[in-house]
Amino acid sequence: MWYTANIMVPCFLVFYLPFRFTAPRHPACLAAGALLLLLIAKQTPLTARHLQQPTWPFQVLKYDAGVYLAEQPVEGPVASWNAGIIGYYFPSSVIKGMLTGIGLTIMLKQLPHAVGYDTDPEGSFAFAQAGGATTFSALGQMLGFIQPGALVVALVALAVLVLWEQPIVKRTKASLWIQGPLVAVALGILLNN
Repeated sequence: MWYTANIMVPCFLVFYLPFRFTAPRHPACLAAGALLLLLIAKQTPLTARHLQQPTWPFQVLKYDAGVYLAEQPVEGPVASWNAGIIGYYFPSSVIKGMLTGIGLTIMLKQLPHAVGYDTDPEGSFAFAQAGGATTFSALGQMLGFIQPGALVVALVALAVLVLWEQPIVKRTKASLWIQGPLVAVALGILLNN
């Protein structure tokens, strides 16, 4: 059910990850996360009658609350056994190549969505799309269907992510407890209103 993922994914990102890893546990970080969740809840209808008109990107996720909860008993023990150490047995060039391929795939699939051309549903990583189109043909077709609002949101989010990694921003105390992706998502939500 898509509406369970609507709230599960942001809650996981905002509340679980900072405590799982070594992120600062500042109360303002949790307050910013709660504000983000309120903005998401304002945007997102939580009833099944809205399945015909999706209004939020998390709706296309295939996650269900049951799947998420079923993964946790596996993830916890594997993490406590330090099973990630297996990555040291692969050459770094293989890992970098794999991550580059994943990054390129995500970038090619999300670029049409960034300009507002949404013929292929988000979350679909298949090369072939509806109507005989492919990922590469969608890149050419998107130029005729640019939506200014979507483009502004994408450019602002990318600018925030790039600026957040600059030394002048990293020196501020706020950058220690407010992460760049959180700011980018919050600005995207505010710009979308």
